[in-house]
Amino acid sequence: MVHSWQVQQHTSASIETVWSILVDAPRWNEWGRFKVAKYEREGSPDIHGVGAIRVFGQPPMLSREEVVAFEPQTHFAYKMLSGMPIDGYRADVHLTTTPTGTEITWKSSFVTARPNFTGKFFAWFLRKFIEDTAKRLAKRAESPK
Repeated sequence: MVHSWQVQQHTSASIETVWSILVDAPRWNEWGRFKVAKYEREGSPDIHGVGAIRVFGQPPMLSREEVVAFEPQTHFAYKMLSGMPIDGYRADVHLTTTPTGTEITWKSSFVTARPNFTGKFFAWFLRKFIEDTAKRLAKRAESPK
């Protein structure tokens, strides 16, 4: 069974500002809901780019994600390597310039072998978490430090 959703959030910040905050994983603990936000491995040629492995969470619960798409100021994607009892999680974040700022579109999905409570719970939990993260990203972009 495929679980998927899309979250949209608008910010008055420029696309350049949103992008710089979105891709800088080690600083996510400044605005996200993480105590740990770091790289296990940097990407190449950009440290935030393809191949980077990011670690996020609240110890002892940490998730590991690998950056799989890095198209500056338009598209950022990652897949989960470990940290939750789900398979095939992938998120794609698209940024679009609007007349009043930037539109953030965060699409996520994962697959379960069959319908079950665990899949439904994690779909609900991750959707709520991504909604909150997109709102926090937009707010931080409007008042970057």
